[in-house]
Amino acid sequence: MKKYIVLIGLISSLIISSCASSMKYQNSMFNETYYENKTICFLLSEDSNHIKIAKEGANVGQTKTPNNKETFKKAVEKLALESKLSLKFIESETEVSTNEVLIKVDVKELNWIFGFSTLTMKSTIKYEVSSTGKTYEIIGIHKTSLWGSQEWNLFHSLKNANYLFLKEIEKN
Repeated sequence: MKKYIVLIGLISSLIISSCASSMKYQNSMFNETYYENKTICFLLSEDSNHIKIAKEGANVGQTKTPNNKETFKKAVEKLALESKLSLKFIESETEVSTNEVLIKVDVKELNWIFGFSTLTMKSTIKYEVSSTGKTYEIIGIHKTSLWGSQEWNLFHSLKNANYLFLKEIEKN
């Protein structure tokens, strides 16, 4: 009986310690001078909405398939809220004014990897800065343990990719 209590305690502590795997992105994580007076506009390609999430590893059950476009839009909005940067999701290039930076986004691959005690969502995304033509391929990653819907994991993976992209362009 004591073995079962210890085993349940270990499993519970593993689950509890891994549930807080989401990261919040504060403004202090960015070069404020670089982003001052800039609005970054993300335009998701039409093809990106049709990319299916590939599953790797043993898994059971099925969750609702997310709408990639809506999930990406939510990821941009949440990152803007957390970072206090001026970021927006747009539907068309015509929505961009002359003082805004257009970023064309193309989701290349989505992978949901099931491990023994972890789930990892990887989003491979190509970003293109329209004004310079410079492209960046970024892999957003979100890891969690034992639970999570496709949409929830995809949201955090896309948010991570957008964050990594913004950190990359501020270097230049």
